Amino acid sequence: MRLIQRKDAVLRNITATICLIISSWTFLPIDRDVAAESLDTPTEVAMSRTPGATMSIPRWKAFMHPENPQLLWLGMGTWGATSSHLVYSTDAGATWNLPNIFLTSTYTCDYHLSLAGDAHGNIYTVSPVGGDIEFARYNYPAQSSADREILEIVHSTGDNPRANIMIEPGNNRIWVFTRQGSIPSENVQYHYSDDGGDSWTSGTADPTGHDNVRIGSMPYIEGRPALVVAYLNSPMGFRYYLWDGDSFESNPDAQIYSGNLQNDRAFTHNTIGRRYFHLIFGLADGLYHYWKDYNNGTGDWNHIKIDSSDYTLGIDWETTCSVRGDELFLFYRKQMGPDTTTGEIIYRKWSQITQTWSSSVLVSTHPQNTANRHPNTVNEVSTSCEYIPVFWYCDLGGTDKQVWFSRIILEPTSAPGDTPDHQPENWGLKQNHPNPFNAQTRIDFSTPSRTRVKIEIYDLLGRHIRTLADEEFPRGEFAVSWDGKDKLGRAAASGVYFCRMDMGAHQETRKMVLLK
Repeated sequence: MRLIQRKDAVLRNITATICLIISSWTFLPIDRDVAAESLDTPTEVAMSRTPGATMSIPRWKAFMHPENPQLLWLGMGTWGATSSHLVYSTDAGATWNLPNIFLTSTYTCDYHLSLAGDAHGNIYTVSPVGGDIEFARYNYPAQSSADREILEIVHSTGDNPRANIMIEPGNNRIWVFTRQGSIPSENVQYHYSDDGGDSWTSGTADPTGHDNVRIGSMPYIEGRPALVVAYLNSPMGFRYYLWDGDSFESNPDAQIYSGNLQNDRAFTHNTIGRRYFHLIFGLADGLYHYWKDYNNGTGDWNHIKIDSSDYTLGIDWETTCSVRGDELFLFYRKQMGPDTTTGEIIYRKWSQITQTWSSSVLVSTHPQNTANRHPNTVNEVSTSCEYIPVFWYCDLGGTDKQVWFSRIILEPTSAPGDTPDHQPENWGLKQNHPNPFNAQTRIDFSTPSRTRVKIEIYDLLGRHIRTLADEEFPRGEFAVSWDGKDKLGRAAASGVYFCRMDMGAHQETRKMVLLK
């Protein structure tokens, strides 16, 4: 299938392969074989009266039902008695419903809204209202005001607070992170709920001592929340903090980027396989990418310069990203000329396998798409999903803000030979080695076809110790390692443990001995 593109002269400049070294940065050579998708024609979702209606930096505002990709929700900034803060589609974005849902206690929904959904299709949002952060829960199907069960204040400071929200996979714990510049020692706080938002536990996630930060959050290793902090006008740059079961701690690799961001606060982040951490941010005239394998929180960060522009500077590199399987889908704004009306939405795809970016593709292709700003998408889609959604808005001046939608139509996930007729010999779970072990052991396994694999460690009493893998794998041979620590990072005691592999209809268990 062919990607729909317009403004060919501009795109030729965007997609040129550049291998220049600029101030220790390099452009990544473009792998033109990565992009094999097609792009839908953009459709208008709704009108908004709020500039930045779909703003990321770095909040997700959209959610796709994990078991039914036909169901999509979008929260957006807008105001007015007849407006709708939450819109939805039941046909994968072909048509949109505007049910006059309010996500706050007023007719106004701030563009700093953050939205997340759980495995059951329930929708959760946080939004600043005056000096408060309001939390709302809409139970599935979240298609009318009658589906709202909770609307409450989760954080109050009186100091223009901001927040984002995420759902911890597996246990559906709700996490809300807030920032408040008036109290630098408590500038980033966490709030979590295990009962759908009825009650909350709060604490200080990062006592930054800094009054000007921006924050993002996402599930990372084993689904545990990772807090990403951008320190503005400070040499601290970007850092991340990982929940260890009691508090947010900094690993040896916590410092992602060291350098003064000035006031450039446009960034996005995500993980591939809950293992590979990705951060993408704009700084001056460039768009940069930092990434690394978790590797027990150690090691150096890889980095490249994705794009540059004479007309897109700092905060104007508005970014968002989504993940499917081992691929990351990046959407960003790039200004093509000195006038802001030349802002366009660009798409590129990262392959974790080849560690390359695809060439640039223009998303904002509709004739009415002008002054395009603030792309947004969903945090992730299932590997069986056949498209990636993207939203953005066009600033037509005054109160006319059109919210638009398009889809990256994906190729099937199966590969040639990925069938039971072409199975690896002796597939399944292999014995770990070394065994016994005292520091780290390797566990090899193979799959006969594309399938979801869960590999877990249990002790002699059947207590769950650690999840090493829980994702979909293609046909082939793979390996994971266990460092003898539990899911909270604590050293496990010497003794006998069991490694269990679950591939749906097929399960296997191997005995391991940990010696200290």
